[in-house]
Amino acid sequence: MLRKPPLLLLLLITGFASCKKAAVAPNTNKGKNLVLTAVEQQKVTADNAFTLKLFKNLDSANTGGTNLFVSPLSVSFALGMTSNGANGATLTAFKNTLNFAGLSQAQVNDYYNNLITNLPGQPSFCIRDKGNEQRPYPVCGYGK
Repeated sequence: MLRKPPLLLLLLITGFASCKKAAVAPNTNKGKNLVLTAVEQQKVTADNAFTLKLFKNLDSANTGGTNLFVSPLSVSFALGMTSNGANGATLTAFKNTLNFAGLSQAQVNDYYNNLITNLPGQPSFCIRDKGNEQRPYPVCGYGK
């Protein structure tokens, strides 16, 4: 009878000692310190305004109460690249939407090139919600 508590304690200690968290490799790619020109700093301000406007419009359009996952920088990049093929009223609409009406296409392209070149690469995307198991992307922390 006296052997059961020490044996149980030994099993508990062994069980807890064998538990360990999976090591997650830190992202060591820190990128570079961005040195922005005055024009590029104007574009940062314009991007911030675009981001707020984008989220406001997406939120008001989201009447179903579903979660949204949007990268404003990616949307800005895509619209900026598309604007290179536009002219006339379409180009004006792109510039007004992206808030870069006072900037040339070359200035906008240089700004985006600076960001793409100097921001850290290999971003990680990790979902921590287990609501829907049928996802085409990995759910971090589950099934490991």
